Amino acid sequence: MNESIPAGVADLLAVTNYGPAISLIIPFNPKMSNKGDIAHQLKCATDEIEKKLWRDHPHQVAMLVGGKLKKLLSDLNYSTHKKSVAVYVSPVFDKVFYLDMEVEPTVNVGDEFAILDLLRSRKILQQYLVLVLGGKHSCIFAGNEGRLRKLVTDAPETVYAYVNELPEKISNFSDPHKRKEEVMEKFLRHMDNSLELILHTDPQPVFVLGNERMAGHFKTLTKNKSAIIDYIFGNYEHASAESILTAITPYLASWEKVRQTSVLRRVEQAADSMHLSSGMGEVWKQARLHRGKLLILEKDFDYSGAGGGLYYGFPLIKNTFDDTVQKVLESGGEIDFVEPEALKKYDHIAMIQHY
Repeated sequence: MNESIPAGVADLLAVTNYGPAISLIIPFNPKMSNKGDIAHQLKCATDEIEKKLWRDHPHQVAMLVGGKLKKLLSDLNYSTHKKSVAVYVSPVFDKVFYLDMEVEPTVNVGDEFAILDLLRSRKILQQYLVLVLGGKHSCIFAGNEGRLRKLVTDAPETVYAYVNELPEKISNFSDPHKRKEEVMEKFLRHMDNSLELILHTDPQPVFVLGNERMAGHFKTLTKNKSAIIDYIFGNYEHASAESILTAITPYLASWEKVRQTSVLRRVEQAADSMHLSSGMGEVWKQARLHRGKLLILEKDFDYSGAGGGLYYGFPLIKNTFDDTVQKVLESGGEIDFVEPEALKKYDHIAMIQHY
């Protein structure tokens, strides 16, 4: 559901604390923005950072780190096709990452790099799937920021493809109604299988549109219940993209609620299938085994108190939480946030494992 973070970002957590550590995350899209506007934004950020450096640190240190920051910013690549940039500077380390994601400007000057600021700064994009069920035709759309794109799936989009595929042993084919029901069920199961394949690769919230009878039938047989946000009843078989977008607009208007519902349902599904770790100790242990697919954290929860520990023979380390974040990123996992107390029954931290 989110753009991936460069694997090298995890290296920031391995840097020995030697403050001040500057973390600057800012939109940077020279191909789409005026260079003068970018320069002004960078200057404002630099001024803010320098003010904090000179206020809180010895002048010699402030001069050293401030100089390194200005040098990095002056050497930024204005030929990049990326959307943003993350700059990290300390007396002993400096690194620039060009990112393929929209961000909110974020500045942090502290004792260590604010790695989670990079994750929190991501703009939440509206990405979802729409399954349109019709009496004769069905299809799946991928939604992204108010635009719909029809997906090509393995399942035939028309019910007629299934008319002659039913086993001969099915009895009572002389009953047209029963034959129609059996054909429709096979059609819906194939659409559900296609949806399942898409969600396995890229989990997203799903909206199902169709008449009440067909949507109700699909609801009883789908294997993707946890991903479906809601059913919207109506005749959308031949509806335009604009009409479909109009139907789901109320959900897009409260997107953060939809997104959090989707994440928490994934957590519950993983718990039911025994693919969820919870609590700092267990999450850390599984992350070190490179099993982290999605780490879920509560917004504003203070994880800094998660100190080292000895778990099942693993050695004592300084900060269990930082090590967990690093290991999840190293193994290609993602990190997402939910509202405070949303993970209370999981001790405020949970991780969905690869399976």
